[in-house]
Amino acid sequence: MPPERLGFTDVVIDSDGILRRYLWYATFNRDSPCQTEMSLSLQLALHYLAAEGIDPKVTPEGEVQLGETTLRSLPGYAGNYSGTSNAGYQMLLDYRTPGDIAQRVTLKQILSDQFEPSWVKDRVVLIGVTAPSIEDDFRTPFSQDSNQTIEMRGVFIQAQMVSQILSAVKDGRQPLWVWSEWEEFFWIWAWGSLGGFLVLVCKRLFHWVGVGIANLVVLSGVCFLVFIQGWWIPLIPSALAFVATGMIVGYKRAVLVSCSVLGN
Repeated sequence: MPPERLGFTDVVIDSDGILRRYLWYATFNRDSPCQTEMSLSLQLALHYLAAEGIDPKVTPEGEVQLGETTLRSLPGYAGNYSGTSNAGYQMLLDYRTPGDIAQRVTLKQILSDQFEPSWVKDRVVLIGVTAPSIEDDFRTPFSQDSNQTIEMRGVFIQAQMVSQILSAVKDGRQPLWVWSEWEEFFWIWAWGSLGGFLVLVCKRLFHWVGVGIANLVVLSGVCFLVFIQGWWIPLIPSALAFVATGMIVGYKRAVLVSCSVLGN
């Protein structure tokens, strides 16, 4: 079978067992039985887009461009993934609601002709197994929203990945992305500086605590709103810098005041 008709289905699981990243391009060892460099979902998306005259191009930065959309690889410094494996080309998975991802048709419906041709015409069709006896389940961010262990079948994971690429190219749905390293550094530095500045202008401790809590709420809200727009910016490091700098500046100011009182 030619390589252009093959695709790997390997996934990258986070340390907590949740599937949040999408491995869409990788180079395997020569002795590996899998020699295709593209994931199944990427192959399906490329074939679908090729039929519409959209072919992949490589940017000067080495990223893949499809139409007006650039598929950027997740950098190694990104958030909680700093220092973890970033082998191959990875993206953050922007999950759709599981029930809305695609039309579902059973094999029984196909064999008994109980489906509409429009369900499959000019569409990407994925064939998979949903039987409980087959171990092909993955925990997703939706699994954390329930007291029960909710897992997603592999075929639906692939559907999520295909949908993400096609939505980005055809609908302009911004894939989840992160700032550059210097932008993240400036953002964290700015919030740390703000924490120290507020200590200097707030004369009483409870004033600083109240203003500090309000600013942390604003920080959380900004990060959430930006996340909805497709950008993942550092929340926890910024909050820690804000609180830590405020405490350090507050401690030094208290020491200076104590020394001044003793001197008098």
